[in-house]
Amino acid sequence: RSQAASPEAWLNALVSATVVVNVVSMGVSIDVQPGHVGWYVLEVCCCLVYIVEVCVKMWGDGRYKYFYGKLGAWNTFDFSVTLVSVIDIIATATFMAIHTTSEETASSSGVRIVVILRVFRLLRIVRVVKLAKSPLFRD
Repeated sequence: RSQAASPEAWLNALVSATVVVNVVSMGVSIDVQPGHVGWYVLEVCCCLVYIVEVCVKMWGDGRYKYFYGKLGAWNTFDFSVTLVSVIDIIATATFMAIHTTSEETASSSGVRIVVILRVFRLLRIVRVVKLAKSPLFRD
């Protein structure tokens, strides 16, 4: 008889899948229609999953335990990367609203900041490696 996966296992699986989709889409979007709004929409959807994860864990653990408990370092890391993702989305939306052509956007110094934020967000893949080693993903 098999046991049903816990809600935490489902959340971790969803976030891990989202991280993989997010990282792959970031790479592909560099070469395939980089200015297409679809990449931005996908980015927003991924960010929403990360925000839900932070909120669910913070609500379940309480703020103090979330940041200072046994998993406090990982939670702080996740929170920081999620915050960077939100800032990136706001910055991208701002640049999309200000600049109407991809040539103008590409020459903008602000785009460099967005690129730096995206590189920082790639650190989220570290979390997938951590989860892959967790007992939740072992037989």
